[in-house]
Amino acid sequence: MKNTDNFETQFRRQAFKKTHKGSLPLSFVIAIYFVGLQVSCTKNDEILVTTKSATNITENSATIGGSVSGFGYTIEECGVCYNTIGDPTINDHHTEDHFGTGSFSSTLSGLLQGTKYYVRAYANTSSGIRYGNEVSFSTSIDYTITISASPIIGGTVSGGGTYKEGQSCNLTATANNRYSFSNWTENGIIVSTNANYTFTVNGDRTIIANFTYNGTAPTGAINGLFSVNATKQVWFSKGNLQYQASTDTWRFATHQYDYIGEDNENASSSYNGWIDLFGWGTSGYNHGAVCYQPWSSSQTDSDYYAYGGFSYNLYDQTGTADWGYNAISNGGNTTNFWRTLTGGNDGEWFYLIWSRNTASGIRFAKARVANVNGVILLPDNWDACYHALNNTNSPEASYGSNTITASIWEIMEQHGAVFLPAAGHLFSPSIGVVYTGSWGSYWSSSYDDSQWSASHDLTQAYDFSFFDSSLAPSGTYGGTKRHDRESIRLVHNAW
Repeated sequence: MKNTDNFETQFRRQAFKKTHKGSLPLSFVIAIYFVGLQVSCTKNDEILVTTKSATNITENSATIGGSVSGFGYTIEECGVCYNTIGDPTINDHHTEDHFGTGSFSSTLSGLLQGTKYYVRAYANTSSGIRYGNEVSFSTSIDYTITISASPIIGGTVSGGGTYKEGQSCNLTATANNRYSFSNWTENGIIVSTNANYTFTVNGDRTIIANFTYNGTAPTGAINGLFSVNATKQVWFSKGNLQYQASTDTWRFATHQYDYIGEDNENASSSYNGWIDLFGWGTSGYNHGAVCYQPWSSSQTDSDYYAYGGFSYNLYDQTGTADWGYNAISNGGNTTNFWRTLTGGNDGEWFYLIWSRNTASGIRFAKARVANVNGVILLPDNWDACYHALNNTNSPEASYGSNTITASIWEIMEQHGAVFLPAAGHLFSPSIGVVYTGSWGSYWSSSYDDSQWSASHDLTQAYDFSFFDSSLAPSGTYGGTKRHDRESIRLVHNAW
């Protein structure tokens, strides 16, 4: 017959036999019994804790868990513990996720990005803490790729956004009509000449797609494009506007750094010299103002109202109040071909100086060109390698920040650079021309709509002015009296 006695019954039977045969003392047999009982319990009441691998890893969170199996002890709680140095215990950060045996999952949050963490599952049992195997993972790092088009109207770009470290980023540039893609630049340095630029992300980046206008600058213009708002570009004339009354001729100065200076005090209807400082709206056309001739010298600002009204801009009505309506002898000699930039806080001068994006990040710089003080304006696609400039985009910079010879300037001009000389200012005939070489002031085509008086008499118009240690695009500090005589730099639309 098969023996079905359990372990304890068999042990007692054998012990009884041996005791009665005198082979073993009873106390020794009892001791062996209890040792055997303990060995049996240890073997059959084990707890196994396992740590699972991390998933759903982000820059500051991860999902991780474990499992607990076995029997013989009460599982009071289980979870994971973690740190950044290894061998984590429940004295470190830990979760409390589960009771009893089985699998569990934990979500770790508030983690540091780009950091390696060590994790162990644990089980708090009635006999103490049991730990599982150690696993590790590293949180990811998110970087931002910022892209833009220069000029904005040149084309569209895609592919920017948030990427994890090590991911592949593909940027695409698509040129609009009349434009072609040139290159991608970062901090003024070309990083790719391929419209599809792919790279591995390892940090935040700001990258610009540069587009080139597929057109030729008109006669009398500098071959550089300048954005004057989000959708429009212009070419600047190659010099300040000049006028000769004896021949009724308009022209652009031979060089960008040329200006007349004190001879503007000789302005009259019969003067056979050239002048380049004008009251506002003195285009020579009888558009309705009392003072519309280039040599006009009234000190009454209302005499300079465009079209006879205080609230008209030069480009309103027939447009003949704008100097650009004239046929410029060395600028195509066609009427209504050129124009004056608008002013005010939402005007073109303001956008040109403060708001536009350029390939180099540089919009303007104070300088001394061919021994003439003034301000350099750089085109949208200017490459910083053309010529190094100091104290760029700084209104407080001095003219001496950059000293440029005439020969070097010719090269810069070929790349589209514009120079506005500090040609002085004429307040009235009794005061004469002042601040030549130190003050530049250039009219806009917009009246100043911020200077209302009780009688609704607007006496000012917007301009762009600069000194050796200041620079104020029109609208920053209001306008200027319309009877003042200032410089004119005309532009032509690039489409």
